[in-house]
Amino acid sequence: MDFAKDFRPLNSTSTTETLGPGYRYQIDATIADIYLVSEHDRSLIVGRPVVYMVLDVFSRMVVGMYVGFEGPSWVSAMVALANTVADKVEYCRQYGLEIDASDWPVKGLPDVILADKGELNGTKVEAFSQAFGVRIENAPARRGDAKGIVERYFRTVQERFKPYASGVVEDTTSRKRGGHDYRLDASLTLPEFTKIIIAGILHHNNFHTLSKYDRAAGMPGDLPAIPVMLWNWGLASLTGRLRTAPEELVWINLLPHESATVSELGIRLFGCFYSCPEAIREGWFHRGQGRRPTGVTVAYDPRSADHIYLRPSNSLKDYWVCDLADRSRRFRGMTFWDVWILSREERRSDVNAASKALAERGKLLEQIESIVAQAENASPLKTGISKKDLGTQIRENKQQEKRQERLKTAFKPEKAQRAKPAEVIPLRGEKQEDYAFPDLSDLIFKEEEDD
Repeated sequence: MDFAKDFRPLNSTSTTETLGPGYRYQIDATIADIYLVSEHDRSLIVGRPVVYMVLDVFSRMVVGMYVGFEGPSWVSAMVALANTVADKVEYCRQYGLEIDASDWPVKGLPDVILADKGELNGTKVEAFSQAFGVRIENAPARRGDAKGIVERYFRTVQERFKPYASGVVEDTTSRKRGGHDYRLDASLTLPEFTKIIIAGILHHNNFHTLSKYDRAAGMPGDLPAIPVMLWNWGLASLTGRLRTAPEELVWINLLPHESATVSELGIRLFGCFYSCPEAIREGWFHRGQGRRPTGVTVAYDPRSADHIYLRPSNSLKDYWVCDLADRSRRFRGMTFWDVWILSREERRSDVNAASKALAERGKLLEQIESIVAQAENASPLKTGISKKDLGTQIRENKQQEKRQERLKTAFKPEKAQRAKPAEVIPLRGEKQEDYAFPDLSDLIFKEEEDD
């Protein structure tokens, strides 16, 4: 493995594997060498962000990115891939950067994506691959050299901000015990750090000269080896235009897919129930004779349990947006990670409660048997009563028992009321106020006299 990565002869280059810009992308992630502070409270240090980059192999253009605190996983890779089809002008505007479309002219899907043997190695990416005909390739394990282009860019992008930013990771082996901790110097928030990364990408795409770029056959000699120049020339001379797709549809197909069940209560996924107008019109939730499928395929975003996306047909271009039903209203605003944790805790709590209830049920049965046994021992023999007189006696006995019950259960104050109310003596020299209810008869008679 080390020989293949570090010593084997290099007989070719990455560029020879491409037909032009937009043909092959490389994607990878790294943990940035900087500590950030909370956007809402700068006194809180929140740790190091994850940076995902997607680069075009032919032109070395950065075509997609993600900066955030989601660890290297399918979720963060999904955001970076979705960014490849996003409107970059609008995306930069969210961070206060105004650019022209020509500054970052990338909005489309490639033919091939090369990734680690990790987040894109599984079933989660199948829907995206099938929907848009994108082939997913995975590099061998521990072979970062297979994605040398994106790996090299990570070193470049960090070298740009490290000399100027605070909170940058230092060599911990050389720091003296009790010395100053560089983490306390952190001052950038996630949006501010993202803005720095975007600015670095714009500089790389539009001005960075690739000193070791191996040019393709037919490239003019006066074409600078600058990513945006190579990108534009390749689109015009080699592969034409990128394949475009609606951004929302790309998002839906990038989301992980799961099987959900359908009942009169709703569409059930991970213990949450959902509903949508299309399913209601189809009569899926009618009680009794409801026409419903037993199971459906849905897409879900792990970052929000408020919605899922039902795939009503075999076409990966169709989807219904389903909202969380009132039955599952307690999950609103949660992530699916929260749902899974809460559900696991509830199941554990229910199992413990059921075990305790089983033990207490034994005690209850013993108590009931004891009471019944005492009652049977104290009960006299009921003989000499005919069935004809039994009903009449039961009614009379019930009335007598009811009178005794009323006397026993009637509310009685803790202190008995005085037999004679206390005498109120007015203060000397003060006119005694009359707090009795007013007599309305005077008003009535007065009105009759006026009439």
